[in-house]
Amino acid sequence: MINQRKMSAFDKLFPSIPKKEWKLIHLDREFRETKLDMKTIDGQLQLLSKVSNNGAYYTFGGFREDRSLLWEGFEGDNRMIHLGVDFNNLSPGDKVASIADGVVFDILVDTTPFNGWGTKIIIEDEKYYYLYGHLMNTTLSINQQITSGEIIGEIASSDKNGGWFPHLHLQIMDKKELNLNIREVDGYEFVKGTVKGVIDPMKLLYNKKD
Repeated sequence: MINQRKMSAFDKLFPSIPKKEWKLIHLDREFRETKLDMKTIDGQLQLLSKVSNNGAYYTFGGFREDRSLLWEGFEGDNRMIHLGVDFNNLSPGDKVASIADGVVFDILVDTTPFNGWGTKIIIEDEKYYYLYGHLMNTTLSINQQITSGEIIGEIASSDKNGGWFPHLHLQIMDKKELNLNIREVDGYEFVKGTVKGVIDPMKLLYNKKD
């Protein structure tokens, strides 16, 4: 479980959720111990229930996690290396706040019924792009100034986030090192090492000063 100092980082990101502990998990490793069907929302929710002790705590993880087996068939036979951190066991409607001051660079509402993003918001500051995925009900607009702790949207229900379990995908990229157009960056890389400048979000979250 996460100590109290680090817990404050989660409180800032999710200011409206009930207070619970957070647990770091390796979703692919947990999946390998089950026979659940990850192509169904029921299978996804069963796995998340298992790893959270039936919702006793929130879970997070996935940075640079190889999820090729977990999501086998979602992207053909491609390798799937996860480029962000997923924050799980959240409920649709839970508020999500920005972790940094910045400007809204882009808002994409992805209505793909399967394997989509829901509402994806990209915020930038001088050094980084902050990508927040699988949201809904944002009131932001492009070029809007954002302050750290400001609400940017809500956790989306499965029917509004591309068919996934309710969660936040947070991905951070160094603007100087990123070798792709930010609008073309996916949540995964399909050949290891092809996406440059990807930062572990937890390192920034834990080191952010209020």
